Amino acid sequence: MAVDINDYTIIRQVYGGGFTRLHVARDGLGRRVLIRRLREKYCLNPLIRKRFNRGGSIQADLRHENIPRIIHRSPHGRQPFMVVEYIDGGNLRSLLLSHHELLEAHPLCMIRGIAQALAYVHARGYLHLDCKPENILIREPARPVLIDFDLAHPYRGRPMKQRKLSGTPAYLPPETLQWHRVDSQTDIYSFGIVCFEILCGRKPYEAADTRHEVRIDDAEPPPSACTYNPDTPPALDRIINKCIAKDPRIRYPSMSLVINHLNALS
Repeated sequence: MAVDINDYTIIRQVYGGGFTRLHVARDGLGRRVLIRRLREKYCLNPLIRKRFNRGGSIQADLRHENIPRIIHRSPHGRQPFMVVEYIDGGNLRSLLLSHHELLEAHPLCMIRGIAQALAYVHARGYLHLDCKPENILIREPARPVLIDFDLAHPYRGRPMKQRKLSGTPAYLPPETLQWHRVDSQTDIYSFGIVCFEILCGRKPYEAADTRHEVRIDDAEPPPSACTYNPDTPPALDRIINKCIAKDPRIRYPSMSLVINHLNALS
């Protein structure tokens, strides 16, 4: 069924960065939805348009409580857009900047939710490739929701090489920064960096340019979350430390194993 942007009443813009605009809107029945559309100046860029539409197609293929549901997609018009399930909550970055009490009260709940979303994405045969606080919304009371699948890609279990580096350098592992190689380890490393931020309010590496600071052949181990947050349970610290190991051979082989270890925590 064809869907027109004019079928929705725009209430307000909630995000205007990057390649897209995100608006809160109402459908014909008065229900709130989110409308995500490609900015006009990027609509004629074939690479950006392809990424936007591929991300929408991948997200539409996913059904998980920690991933918002795609209600409608319009990939072929002058300005592609998608209608997404409404999420009433800010993103994790805003919580980190405001030192929100949720971070101290429910860190493990948030960490588990993000892990479950990524494990499901991998099980469905995809990589997210852009896991960071800006792409995680927080539903009340403390349920994370993974968004923005524009960089997501089908995955068949073998490492892939990107022609051009994509993603946010501070959340990318050394093998991606150095060799543009991506696989499930890319998401596992990004997940670990996000977990470190949830617990410590900062990244493990705060260099101006992470590409020159985190190398796979660097023998120095990643910092411990306990260094910046002494209240971090040692077992959780070990899980995160394993996720952000510089050598991918040291990291967890899968997100499902990460979840098993998280579930073993009291």
